[in-house]
Amino acid sequence: MKYYSLVLMGLLLLASCKSSKNSTSTVDDSPYTFNFAQYEKLSTVTDQAVAEGKLVFLDIYTDWCMPCKEMDKDVFTDRRLGEFFNENFVSAKVNAEKGSGPLIADLYRVPGYPTLLFLDQSGKVLVQKSGLAYQREMYELAEEALAIAKG
Repeated sequence: MKYYSLVLMGLLLLASCKSSKNSTSTVDDSPYTFNFAQYEKLSTVTDQAVAEGKLVFLDIYTDWCMPCKEMDKDVFTDRRLGEFFNENFVSAKVNAEKGSGPLIADLYRVPGYPTLLFLDQSGKVLVQKSGLAYQREMYELAEEALAIAKG
């Protein structure tokens, strides 16, 4: 019964998580090669994933997190990795201390930063990694999520 309550709470949260943006769009002047979506609701990101036939990738970070900044500088700017993620995932950055970020961090029981979440189109966690991940590990995590999603 407790499991069903958590699932229901998660679905309600997905429907109500909001940020200051009015719709899903990509960051236009971003230094990243990943097409990180800005979102009004987390459910908007999952809806976009359904529409595009992709999975969801969330980078949950904070402004003060040094490993998060390292990933911004060295990982999310990698052209080949960005192309791979853009082809297979709808990606979004979630600041765990602003907007709906604290709710999302709580929903997914984020233990530290960065936390990298690979979700299916309904928001279920397929793969989770806490801590810094460089290119090779990012490919491995993404491939694992894709394999799990295919069954």
